[in-house]
Amino acid sequence: MALKRRLIASVIMLCLLAAAFTGCSGAKMKSPMGLMRPPLSAGVDSELKSAFLAAATGKGKAASSSDISLISPLSGDYRSAFVLHDIDNDGVDEALVFYKLENEPSKEHMNVLDNVNGKWVSVGDFSGTGTGVNFVRFVQMTETGYPAILVSQSLYENDSSKILSVYVCTGTEEKLTVKNVCTEVYSIMENIDVDSDGQLDIFLIQQDLTNNNSPRSTAKVFKMNASGTLDEFGTARLDGGISKYCSIQTDKVSASSPLRIYVDAIKGDAQAITEVLYWSTSSKSLVTPMFSLDTQSNMFTARSELLASQDYDGDGIIEIPSQRPLMGSRKYESPKNLYAQMNVTSWIEVHSSKDFQFTETLVNAADSYILDFKPLENIMGEFTVYSYINTRTWVFKEYSARYETAGEDLFAIICTTKDSANKNGVNPENYLIENDDGTVIYFEAREKGAKAGITVKSIKPCIKVFKDKELVSK
Repeated sequence: MALKRRLIASVIMLCLLAAAFTGCSGAKMKSPMGLMRPPLSAGVDSELKSAFLAAATGKGKAASSSDISLISPLSGDYRSAFVLHDIDNDGVDEALVFYKLENEPSKEHMNVLDNVNGKWVSVGDFSGTGTGVNFVRFVQMTETGYPAILVSQSLYENDSSKILSVYVCTGTEEKLTVKNVCTEVYSIMENIDVDSDGQLDIFLIQQDLTNNNSPRSTAKVFKMNASGTLDEFGTARLDGGISKYCSIQTDKVSASSPLRIYVDAIKGDAQAITEVLYWSTSSKSLVTPMFSLDTQSNMFTARSELLASQDYDGDGIIEIPSQRPLMGSRKYESPKNLYAQMNVTSWIEVHSSKDFQFTETLVNAADSYILDFKPLENIMGEFTVYSYINTRTWVFKEYSARYETAGEDLFAIICTTKDSANKNGVNPENYLIENDDGTVIYFEAREKGAKAGITVKSIKPCIKVFKDKELVSK
């Protein structure tokens, strides 16, 4: 792991020293997937192809078109190496062409072509280092200015190190001119109106892994000003022990409330956390309520199951899962008598930097249901659960925290196919949930629970469908 981090750190430092897509002096990228595409894609205007080839095979460049490989973005709205968009607001599309030259294996290029009176003319070529174009975006970041051109580049297929280059059109008087206004290394980014001023900003997170003993993560916000340059608008320290960032989500409870930013991440090998950030109008800074200055980490939202933050209850507010052990519980994952402990999942709603609301649940993500914990506790008192993965069964049992022992069975919840339930004589009145995929979740009584008055009617209000969002890297 230490060697891997040192390698990543070295790559980041090399990246910071190289200018991505900046004039003709930088070093740029090569995409294995992009290079598998045809050298010149079908469906592109022949005059545009000719103008591009003339520019790319000019003095000191490719000897012929056979020395040129096109590079297509791997994601986003634009998937062709020839990207058409009106970047100067003149009502006519300009072209960006992403390519690589055979005699420059460490560089990739972006050629900019203007359509002047129906004729394509190359007006600039930018180069930089990396291994692929992730996406190309055109984002209106000011009220009246030109759209910003955002180009994301991979860096040696390393999730923690990508390059974001931002370009803007700077003039159209004599001829179209484009310049690079920002190049930043990042792990995850999104265009978000962070301060709710009506204009999109660039929100990104950078990881510094140069110090194995103290890795750092920093959130940054960039805002474009009226002159077309980018200013660093705000920064915030985050948990540095992240192995992979997964997603960015936002919510806004009311017009007067700040926009909240939720960043799901995997910490270490098998733990998930969620960073929360919002812009404070009073302090003019990014606030991170889940980050502890004392520990320089975020353990408040830690969970051993890789559950994503989500609006699990449909109230329009994103909740963050956090977990604690369910005392006395057992999760049997094989026929052998080997088991792990189960968890109680708390869903956290963030109302302010000091105001949080918690709802405790039991989540069965594999079988897509969730149970409210407190109502169950009100019905049964102290209880625990034994989970049997092979039979998709949860058995609810009495439990004594004082003696740390489980007692008799109270009831069971079982997931199976509807056909199987019918063959086994399950009364449809005991169905708790019927899923579209043909499975059912049903209640099965136990003698001790029945004597205590625990029935399908008392449990049904506590259970609902749970559709877990996959926690994957972005």
